[in-house]
Amino acid sequence: MCVRFQYAGKTIRGAALGVVFLLACGCLPGLLRAQLPSLPGGPNAAPKTPLSDGAVRVISQSGRVSVVRSNGDLWALMTDDVVRPGTEIVAEADGHALLELSDHSRVEVFQNSRLVFRAAHGTWKDLLDLALGTVRIHIEKIGGLPNLYKMFSPTAIIAVRGTTFIVEVDSSSTTTVSVEEGLVSVTHRLRSGKEVMVEPGQSLTVYANEP
Repeated sequence: MCVRFQYAGKTIRGAALGVVFLLACGCLPGLLRAQLPSLPGGPNAAPKTPLSDGAVRVISQSGRVSVVRSNGDLWALMTDDVVRPGTEIVAEADGHALLELSDHSRVEVFQNSRLVFRAAHGTWKDLLDLALGTVRIHIEKIGGLPNLYKMFSPTAIIAVRGTTFIVEVDSSSTTTVSVEEGLVSVTHRLRSGKEVMVEPGQSLTVYANEP
């Protein structure tokens, strides 16, 4: 038997009758909300893990980027993972990752890189040790001034007084610091010598056997 129903001057057949009834009684919106999954970022989305002191969060990741576990195994990183202080990160030949600190400063890790975040536990101004590869660092400003961090390579101590710069370390431990914005202070880690200020648009190379 064909069921017909007049609604707002229109004839509605079959299963549509039930929809009209639900609309009339106000039940359909609630039913749809109950059946549809939560949208990303909606009120039911899982909150991100708060960053503890010294930790960093993976904002984006592609290729093979891993942390080194206590037994030496590599554990693949995924977006939104939290990296704890003292953890070594390895980006392989196809790896790339963008990491964010609690103050929203960011570290971009490029392929063929090895680094350790916060190797000196409790000294959070010591940002990272770059053993090999390339990182691009952007430091957020606090009160109009960049947050003061320090980072290390096998041959250089780099005091962050600027906001954006790149550090490269090759297989011979040669370190090159290139500044995009602000100032960066560089001191030789292995040999005595003066502190050198690197300005925007400048690069400084530090060799293992040269002061």
